[in-house]
Amino acid sequence: ALKRCPEDRSDFRATLLHTMGTAQFKRGELGEAAVMFDEGMQLARRPGQQLSLVISFLIGKGQLSCARADIRNGLSLLMEALRKAERGQLVASQVDALEALTKAHQQAGDAKMATYYAAQHAALVQKLGIERSKLQVRVSKVEPVVADLRAQWLTKLRLA
Repeated sequence: ALKRCPEDRSDFRATLLHTMGTAQFKRGELGEAAVMFDEGMQLARRPGQQLSLVISFLIGKGQLSCARADIRNGLSLLMEALRKAERGQLVASQVDALEALTKAHQQAGDAKMATYYAAQHAALVQKLGIERSKLQVRVSKVEPVVADLRAQWLTKLRLA
């Protein structure tokens, strides 16, 4: 899919890189995930890109850092993602960041903070009446094909 993606469609390519990087991360291939997240982050930071896409990469890079045991760096990336999501009022990204922060603190053995972020996550989801399954496709202005591809990948990841 990346080979067929036109170079001038940075939003399209960045979304594919995020999806594929997330898949590599879930499979435990951290090196491949890092390469895809780095390339995608460069594309996502270009002017005119959606804030939600940048935040998705920040969350992904934070999870990757935590998985590599660089907890402090990962936590700072996740907190930055949460702050940007709150400023941009991006609910799906806030939910994702809170979920990632919960997992990162669990990995770090900090049960108090893990419980704190888990409670914030649950409260946000409950307050807004959002079902987690409806939050999987975050990129709204990308072609329906990309959104569908992303949903399919995420479904496959959940079933794996």
